[in-house]
Amino acid sequence: MTFNEADWGRFVARSALLLGVAGLALMAIFIAVLPVDSSEPNAELVAAARNPAVYRLAALLDMLAWFGIGGVLLAFGGYFAARAPIRALVLAAAGAGQVIGALGGYMRLGVVSDLAVRYVTAAPDQRAAIEQAFVSLPQVVGSHYGAGQWLYAIGFLVIASLALSHGGVPRWMTVWFAVMGMYSIANQLSVVAVGALLPGVLFLVFMLGQDLVSLVIAVTWWRGAPAPSARVAPAPAV
Repeated sequence: MTFNEADWGRFVARSALLLGVAGLALMAIFIAVLPVDSSEPNAELVAAARNPAVYRLAALLDMLAWFGIGGVLLAFGGYFAARAPIRALVLAAAGAGQVIGALGGYMRLGVVSDLAVRYVTAAPDQRAAIEQAFVSLPQVVGSHYGAGQWLYAIGFLVIASLALSHGGVPRWMTVWFAVMGMYSIANQLSVVAVGALLPGVLFLVFMLGQDLVSLVIAVTWWRGAPAPSARVAPAPAV
């Protein structure tokens, strides 16, 4: 049975489509509709207050993107389960763990949106109190995103290792998962080392790449089975 004919292959295609569409729409909203100046501590709160409906949509898309990543990891875990059950279990755990990242999006949808609504009608002294309540919220949301990125970084590297061991996945896709996994780990190691993520331009490049590659993955599986790459190592049991 070819990959695209299997249920897990269809799961990959649908999850990748969700990730690509949600991610591109989210990026478009924050660039064109809700630009946020990261140097201003309350910039996101002000943006959410200025256009609350669009901000809630962005928060929903954020959650859906995390679910898309989780679906891709779970689907590849199912695809490789018979040949590498232990690594497939790691993928399943990493995929389920994307709920942690999605909770960050839900905090934006619930908490930030609520504070923004109050901020619009608040008196000056009340605004100061709302700003104080908001000040640590981005760090909390970022912690959820960071934990989710650690998990999907590991998952992407596991997918790359499985593809190299067992074949059945196009080589370009294997390379992309490896590069994306290494970037994600480097991003979080930067937080550990210097307390900050890698430069924002790298984030934009890799997130745009992730979204576009996700759409290509979805189209590839819907159009037909990709040509399997040659197996480059004996297939281990784990």
